[in-house]
Amino acid sequence: MHKKIKFWTLHILWRHIICGFFALFAIFPVFFMATAALDKYGQLSTSRIFPSSLSFDNFTRLFEYEDGAFFIWMRNAISISIAIALLNLFVGTSAAYAISRYKFYGRRNLLMIVVLLGMFPTLLSLTTLYLTLSSIGDAIPAIGIGTRLGLILLFTGGALSVGTWFLKNYIDSIPTELDDAAKMDGAHHFYIFARIVVPLCAPVLAIQTLFGFLGGLNEYLITSIILGTERNVTTVAVGMQSFLAQNAQNWGAFAAGASIITFPVIGLFIYLQKHIAAGLTAGAVNS
Repeated sequence: MHKKIKFWTLHILWRHIICGFFALFAIFPVFFMATAALDKYGQLSTSRIFPSSLSFDNFTRLFEYEDGAFFIWMRNAISISIAIALLNLFVGTSAAYAISRYKFYGRRNLLMIVVLLGMFPTLLSLTTLYLTLSSIGDAIPAIGIGTRLGLILLFTGGALSVGTWFLKNYIDSIPTELDDAAKMDGAHHFYIFARIVVPLCAPVLAIQTLFGFLGGLNEYLITSIILGTERNVTTVAVGMQSFLAQNAQNWGAFAAGASIITFPVIGLFIYLQKHIAAGLTAGAVNS
């Protein structure tokens, strides 16, 4: 019995302590945000981990701001994020399948370009993208500055390089014998792609969906430049910043909005969690 206790203390206890520390480190900001949202006074200077008075007044102030502008921001953010995630999946998966399965001239150079583009954040080329989008908007008003479609296309293009490379590596790990067997049965390329490759890519597609959704939901700077602060088109990240600018002392309501924003992310994570563990390590061993 003494040996078991000693073994547990030396080999297991310290691991539990470290895991517990990191768990508290991760949970603390979320807990503080939730308590700040319920703090009756709603001021940053008087916020405490355990508020003396709890109230839902901060949520009421947020919902009543400009006749429910928060719900419009949330609707815009979620719709844009879903569109970005789905478009990233469709275009990225199609490009990755073509690069992985087909041998064509310039394939290696294309892969190198994809990798190089992924090394530079979209923010570095924001001026060029703004001017390009403005010029396109002169010809096609639906895809220009101040339009959600323009923002969706901009985010999709910025995420394609890394997403395509990530997906290509995973598709490389799928045996080509499956493709050959399907071709012998008379299957065409689209059937092989849609019914064989895509289902086998479920883990990595789950990760791509989550990252695409988070990118559209959390981005502030690019969204504020492309869409502006008009409440009917802007997202919740930009809208909450304008709310805080007009209500500089009301951090409680800001924390309430931040708390609500987390629910779509948590819901998507729970829905995709069975694929996420496998997807985080997928595509990292092949090149």
